This record gives sequence, C-alpha cells and structure tokens, in this order.
Amino acid sequence: GYRNWYYGAILPSVFLANAYYLDDWYDYGLYDPPYGYRWVRVGPDVLLVDPYPGRLVQVMSDTFY
Repeated sequence: GYRNWYYGAILPSVFLANAYYLDDWYDYGLYDPPYGYRWVRVGPDVLLVDPYPGRLVQVMSDTFY
C-alpha cells in the first residue's frame, strides 16, 4: 500500500536500485542532486536520498499521478 514518506526516514533497500532511480530528473523540473545523492521514484512520490544509509533528505509528494 501507499506510505507517507518524511524527511529523515530510511528508505527500504529494495528501492535503492536502478529500476527506481530517476535519472531524467531534469525532465521533471528537479535540480541536479548533490554528489552521491539520488532522486528515487516510489509510486507517485519523488524522494531525494542519500543512498548510504538510504536516508531521505527531501520528499516531493504526488509528483506523478
């Protein structure tokens, strides 16, 4: 089911895979992630993640409908 993400949460490792990375972030008006960080799409949300340890640093809810 749907989950509400929040700043500081740890993203489950299953989402830290190429299938979830949003590499075309510029097409969605997102900024270049800081070095070592990744944009991740989980359902309708886009999350900026520090992959080690998977901590969320920004949550953009309902980016995708």
